[in-house]
Amino acid sequence: MILLTCGFIVEAQTAASDQVTAVPGGGDASYLAAELDRLAPQAEGIVSWGLTGALVDDLAIGDWVIGTGVSGGFEADCDAGWRDCVLAALPGARAGRFHADGLLADAPAKRRLGEGGALAVDMESHIAARVAAKHGLPLLIARVVSDRVDDAMPPAVLVSMGPRGKTAYARVAASLARYPAQVPAFAAFARHSMACLKVLREGRERLGPRLGLG
Repeated sequence: MILLTCGFIVEAQTAASDQVTAVPGGGDASYLAAELDRLAPQAEGIVSWGLTGALVDDLAIGDWVIGTGVSGGFEADCDAGWRDCVLAALPGARAGRFHADGLLADAPAKRRLGEGGALAVDMESHIAARVAAKHGLPLLIARVVSDRVDDAMPPAVLVSMGPRGKTAYARVAASLARYPAQVPAFAAFARHSMACLKVLREGRERLGPRLGLG
């Protein structure tokens, strides 16, 4: 069994197979850590999967980033063999380090992290890495860029993540009603995210039901 984590249920659905058990974090680090730790003894590897924010200029929306490691909330390297297998299956994918330590939506802060050597940022990889290290499991990070380095997330996106990876539609609607000027930016982010979910599904087909783990 491959243990997978991501933010939203819709991200988890792009990797569904009878050999993948997904745990959407929903922005709840404590829940995610506990659930991954509970399931890890039955797992063969842990993958952090889904959408990611770019930290450098030459990453575009829809680009794959495959982790060499993660820094931020936890420091760890990814499994080299698993990483290389995934890179070979996804033409054009970039390999590089992720930063993960909670939500990062500020464009200048993203650029500063990129200047420090990280390529992309997400909310779950540090937790996946900590659990993988604790249980001696190989770690893979495979994510698709949904926002560029200078893209600041509109407020409705920041409140969109509900418990266990559900989308908090009521909070999104309330935010859009309160700050209608963000509607164009939110619509653009939603379009980009939908396109990236398609890229994730196509990648899952290329990688197979075990997401490239031999």
